[in-house]
Amino acid sequence: MKLSQIILVLAAVAFSSCDNSSSTSTPAPDVSQKGCVSESDLMKPGIVGGEKVTNYDMDSKKVVLLFAVDDEGNTSICTSTAIAPNILLTAAHCISKKHFVVYHSSISCESGFNVKQHAAGVRVVIKHKDWDSTAKSENNTSKDVALVILENSIPSSYRVLKIADPAAVNFNSGMIQFIGYGVVDYEAGGSGILRKTEIPIQNASVDILKNVVRIDQSSGHGVCSGDSGGPSLVKVNGQDQILGVNSVVGGSSHASLCRSEARQSLAYGHIPWIKAELAKIGIDFNY
Repeated sequence: MKLSQIILVLAAVAFSSCDNSSSTSTPAPDVSQKGCVSESDLMKPGIVGGEKVTNYDMDSKKVVLLFAVDDEGNTSICTSTAIAPNILLTAAHCISKKHFVVYHSSISCESGFNVKQHAAGVRVVIKHKDWDSTAKSENNTSKDVALVILENSIPSSYRVLKIADPAAVNFNSGMIQFIGYGVVDYEAGGSGILRKTEIPIQNASVDILKNVVRIDQSSGHGVCSGDSGGPSLVKVNGQDQILGVNSVVGGSSHASLCRSEARQSLAYGHIPWIKAELAKIGIDFNY
């Protein structure tokens, strides 16, 4: 599939602006006031073509909600995945000035969420030094990864997932799963409610040399704004493993954004980088 003319960075800025090229913006729901947000304020929820995930669904324990706050107090959210009890893998473009994580399937009041009960602190973040916030190239997508080091380990109910070796993945049959806190479509709103969907694994192509994963989302299932940093999950020997890290989606028009092609950074190609960066801060990442 040809790279689209419009590229959307997937982070859901302030819960309302779907992409970096959009000039429209709605005031962000503020979890600091009530400790949660009314579900009606979150609007239409979720990952493209997906179903809502509750806290009782074990799939809700595969990802962690990441909040980022910039110097001006603007809030954005992304999705992340635990690769060690206190280490999350996410996208470089998700990284900002301050961060915290949330262990809950929704930030809505109706879900029982309260920021004081379900939020946890971040010790340090590490962004890939070669990722360029101004570049739109596929080469830049391949560098769109970051690590989030937590102050404490994830809850025991949450899962630590391995990174998949593409050579061990059967790309002829099976499904790829997406789980994220993003919107259902371009300018649909709804970031902050966890959803999941699946597509045939044949809809994904891995370019090991360029370190990217390309996802055909023309079936109406896939990722969108707010799903940034979240994983594409594949089965290897019956276990969920991380194939790619959500980076950008594209389309020939605004209407086709999130329903054309998504591109991810291939997680496996970053294992040496992960080990090297963690070693700098005294963490031994055995993989």
